[in-house]
Amino acid sequence: MTQSPAVILTCQFTLPNKKSFSTYIDYMTREKALEEKERRTPDEEQELQRIKNA
Repeated sequence: MTQSPAVILTCQFTLPNKKSFSTYIDYMTREKALEEKERRTPDEEQELQRIKNA
């Protein structure tokens, strides 16, 4: 039998009720990072406005 390249993929799932999930969400919607970004996409601008209006 000849050998061929192989790839092993692993991943970790997080349930929505876990702290790591809420930490990730906080990271993704961080206001300060969006404000400090020099060039924001229209989606990022909209997200920043939603955060500020919350």
